[in-house]
Amino acid sequence: VRELDEELVVERGARAKAEKSRTMLKKDIEDIASRLEEAGSNTATQVELNKKREAELGRIKAELEELNIAQEGTCAALRMKHNNTMGDLGEQIDIREKGQESYSP
Repeated sequence: VRELDEELVVERGARAKAEKSRTMLKKDIEDIASRLEEAGSNTATQVELNKKREAELGRIKAELEELNIAQEGTCAALRMKHNNTMGDLGEQIDIREKGQESYSP
């Protein structure tokens, strides 16, 4: 009977230890599940932020391309105006030089 009582005490101790371990494992699993859910939520948030940033970047790139095209057009127009002005000035110089040659004896 004494041996049975000792075995019963050992069995109860083992059960209590197993129950404590089970409770701790259950808590650990719940904590991990909570962290996993939070990480998943953070990942979804990051994905949405990345999509918004990519859309904004695309918009900015398109705007930059439009501005570059407009700037190239402006430069071409200024270049043409400069060339026309230089041509006009060259003609005026030629006319003045011819005028001075006709007055020189």
